[in-house]
Amino acid sequence: MDGRRGSAAWATAWCGYWQGESMTPDIIPFQFGDDDSPLFGCHHRPPAESTSRSSAVIICAPIGQEYLRSHRALRLLAARLAQAGFHVLRFDYFGCGDSAGDDQHGRLDEWVRNVRSAVDVIRRRTRVENVCLVGLRLGAALALLAAAEQPDVKSLVLWDPVWRGGEFVRELTTAQHEKLQELTNRELVDGRQQGFLGFDLSKTLLAEVEQLDLSGPDCLPACPVLMLSSARRKQSDSRDSTDQSGCAEMTLCRIDEDANWLTGPMRTVMPHSAIRTAVSWITKSCP
Repeated sequence: MDGRRGSAAWATAWCGYWQGESMTPDIIPFQFGDDDSPLFGCHHRPPAESTSRSSAVIICAPIGQEYLRSHRALRLLAARLAQAGFHVLRFDYFGCGDSAGDDQHGRLDEWVRNVRSAVDVIRRRTRVENVCLVGLRLGAALALLAAAEQPDVKSLVLWDPVWRGGEFVRELTTAQHEKLQELTNRELVDGRQQGFLGFDLSKTLLAEVEQLDLSGPDCLPACPVLMLSSARRKQSDSRDSTDQSGCAEMTLCRIDEDANWLTGPMRTVMPHSAIRTAVSWITKSCP
């Protein structure tokens, strides 16, 4: 594990004490999953006076530097959804953040199981009937894969999703190359790159990600989907708006905000329009 994991100070920051925003009693940190490989999560509970809903929301974060840059935005999204009456769960995948394991333990199939475990635990904790998955970048791909075999997932929000893993790995490699040149004026050494902006990915995980391809029409679920696409991301990141075969209902929304999740590492991205759009859609789509 890295140095921040397991510390009370980091757990408090993860849940809500960041940049002057105080933690509230309605955010509950806890562990779930297997005893020998527990996952860390934060349960955002709605105010007692809010509208009672039969759906909960699970947020599937990205990985690596994108996780850091999006952290505050996803915490704000969770808070807004809780204010709208939803139980919301944010959590770390195995080998990430405050969950058990380290960077070299990450596997795509394990992370998909983590999402399914998160669905099970939020339903047990709240007794809701249905779940909406919100995924950002690689988290959107994990949400899509998990929803395929999780009948209680009734809606999806896919935010700047990674459709093709090979493109994602190339983007990571380019960002690492540019940062290395900026800091040291050196080129990447020959060989397979495994370190990306301070985060190591195992060879096994890289191979799994590179083989990922969710661009086909049969990859979309038969449930309502909101697809959020940042206007300043390259067009190849997006699906054809007509490619909706098998999807019960798809809402496509282009957001004119800067959401380059890798440029400028350690700088927080706060896309308010995307957050408002997601909250509005989930509130209308989920009972």
